[in-house]
Amino acid sequence: MKFRKRPIVVDAVQVRWSTWAEVCDVLGDMVNAENPGRSWDEPSESCGENGPPWIELAIKTAEGCMIARHGDWIIKGIAGELYPVRPEIFAATYEPVEEP
Repeated sequence: MKFRKRPIVVDAVQVRWSTWAEVCDVLGDMVNAENPGRSWDEPSESCGENGPPWIELAIKTAEGCMIARHGDWIIKGIAGELYPVRPEIFAATYEPVEEP
């Protein structure tokens, strides 16, 4: 037997310094002193789009704790669950939806 995944619309944000406020909105209390979103230093002019992968966050998922790194996407599923997705998997699986 074969099955096709039902098309659903999910909320997603890409982990980047330029989207940090939106990342914090999505993750809420998961971003805190123990999980600040920095791996070794504060953001600077050299980090972000053209710099090293500065952001690293622990995301609590149904499968356990997963790490989201700079460039990954954080998906909010239909039941409110959160999980990180690598950019290449996200691009192959999701497409933008026009909002009314």
